Amino acid sequence: MKNENNCSEIFKIKKSGLELDFEFFTLNYIKTELEKIGYLSVREVQVDPPSKPRNPKRFAKLRNRDNTNKYFTYIKFFEKDGEKYGIVGGKTNYFTPDIDYDCSEENETRLSRCFLAENKLKYSHTILVIDHNKCSNYIEDEAQSLFIETYIQRLFNLLNS
Repeated sequence: MKNENNCSEIFKIKKSGLELDFEFFTLNYIKTELEKIGYLSVREVQVDPPSKPRNPKRFAKLRNRDNTNKYFTYIKFFEKDGEKYGIVGGKTNYFTPDIDYDCSEENETRLSRCFLAENKLKYSHTILVIDHNKCSNYIEDEAQSLFIETYIQRLFNLLNS
């Protein structure tokens, strides 16, 4: 059920016999809200679909703009009726990004994949890349990405990666 502003929709997620309502927000709403935060840089990136065997070049469009941030935060989306909704908030690095779209495995436990499989929905290949302030060292850089990951998960009801 869409909300009155068309910026979110309520979806039911089931796990271990319990069903709860989750509000997932649209790509446009999330992007607009994140752009209001001055120290974040937000951009939409199209990631090539996965292939077998894994092709590391599929993330070629995912480039660090100024080669200063080693880590970044991201949001993955799913599509329903032509609309993209945020579902996963995570962090990774530019050198070996681990943004996976693999199919659910037998006995899958990752909540986002269980929800998508149960509802016959698919991940979108659009992600939002969220860069943060330049950091003076690797540890601080990763810490900022983790902090932003936690923040966006709570702000937009995103699931763990």
